[in-house]
Amino acid sequence: MEKFAILQSGFVTGDLDRIEKSEDTSLDFRSLILNKAYYKDDSKYFYYPIVNNLYKQYNENNNLLSNFNFKENIIKVAYQIFGNISFLQWLELQKNYALVTNLHKTFINETLQYIYLDKDRYTSVSQWINLLNVPINKNDVNLLSCISEERQSNGSIIYFYINNLNDKYDISYSLNNNFTHTLSLWLSKSDGYLDLLFTMYAIFGDKVSIKII
Repeated sequence: MEKFAILQSGFVTGDLDRIEKSEDTSLDFRSLILNKAYYKDDSKYFYYPIVNNLYKQYNENNNLLSNFNFKENIIKVAYQIFGNISFLQWLELQKNYALVTNLHKTFINETLQYIYLDKDRYTSVSQWINLLNVPINKNDVNLLSCISEERQSNGSIIYFYINNLNDKYDISYSLNNNFTHTLSLWLSKSDGYLDLLFTMYAIFGDKVSIKII
């Protein structure tokens, strides 16, 4: 049975070859009390270094978004993460997994409406970076088997994230296309490249080693 890894955001991925765990090298409070070098525990969950590298580069130089090569790298990384499956299949994977909370659903709701319906986000995508985490009441696990192998209809998958029936129909129709169609809509927005970069970091990034600016 196929295995999936839990990301630090609480989402999951089946792409086990590109992910790593974080290493937090800062000292734990016990080192002050016991006068011994105790270090904080590493994260139990995973992230994509390729996403981290892009996010770190942008934080060091915001002008990179006007650089053709940097924008091309954003596209390449997006294809590495989503390119082997449709966006609909990725959404189905998250729906079948128990860590998707109402907060995660709201994030996906806003992302889908931003991409497919050209609606502004209610919450800034940069704020979502800090909001999305593994629920604290989840048992400590690293890998898990797929909870459900049953394929579901496009409508039921979209309705899980979108409540408005009209929005559901419009988004479901667009999601039948491959990821290239989704990406072209995403990047057609005035801030599309930045939104895509921050969305990838919110979902796939390292929340331990890189400090949010």
